[in-house]
Amino acid sequence: SHLHFLWIHYMDLHHPYAPPESYQLAFRNETVSDRRAIQLRRKMLEEPDGITDAELQTLIDLYDGEIKYVDHHVGRLVSGIRDQWGDETIIGFTSDHGDEFLDHGMFSHYDTFYDELIHVPLLLNTGDGGGEHDELVELLNLAPTLLDYADIPRPDEFLGSSLRSVFEDAEWDKEGVCVEAATGRAYRTHDWKYVRADTDKK
Repeated sequence: SHLHFLWIHYMDLHHPYAPPESYQLAFRNETVSDRRAIQLRRKMLEEPDGITDAELQTLIDLYDGEIKYVDHHVGRLVSGIRDQWGDETIIGFTSDHGDEFLDHGMFSHYDTFYDELIHVPLLLNTGDGGGEHDELVELLNLAPTLLDYADIPRPDEFLGSSLRSVFEDAEWDKEGVCVEAATGRAYRTHDWKYVRADTDKK
């Protein structure tokens, strides 16, 4: 049998947020031009304190429109994959980071350890009937998991562990996760987050 691997990184949710008009109208009564979206991007990055409540809501509406737009096209992709390779194909969905909308005084995704940035979705269809899990895991667990389901040995260089035990037996022996950024490191549990910042870096 043959193994296929496809990796796709959608960039639509990166600013400037400028979804097609039909996706904007799912969240607002009037559309925003690409030019205005670019102006709002510049303002949110250069003058976040000057963003008005109306402008903040516009940015959130545009972001939501981008999510709906990407969701539509991810659905098209999944349908195409299943048509080509069958329903048993393992499909993973995650994100490299989230974005902040003045939750802590800024926009976008600077090197901070707030949950708005580091708490990302991880969906994986493994053929086990589905379910939800609240274990804390890291994205570096994803590659070993995919290899595990493909019956490919995990290279010694991989730092992560397969999540198969979580999906099949609801067992996971790690209580927290590590997060690294240019500004330092953090350790997150369900109840606490320890942050160690590097004061020599900004």
